[in-house]
Amino acid sequence: MHIPVTWKKPEKEKMALFFEVYHALAQANKKVFLHCILNHRASVFLYKYYRDFLGRKDVSLIAPKDFKPNKIWRAFMKEGAV
Repeated sequence: MHIPVTWKKPEKEKMALFFEVYHALAQANKKVFLHCILNHRASVFLYKYYRDFLGRKDVSLIAPKDFKPNKIWRAFMKEGAV
């Protein structure tokens, strides 16, 4: 499933769709190939899935070493659940 996410303006609705799809697949014990061009958006969405959707406190961002979130993505990461 393709969920296009604009780098300059991540949308909560797209994140909610990601949560719904990813959670359904995880509950069905399905393997998931999660990908984006630089793996920045996917890393943030997966981080927020575990932190905000599942409520885990022990979550850290796993992203490529070159990922330096800009102001938009730092704010998006700080926001709570959808």
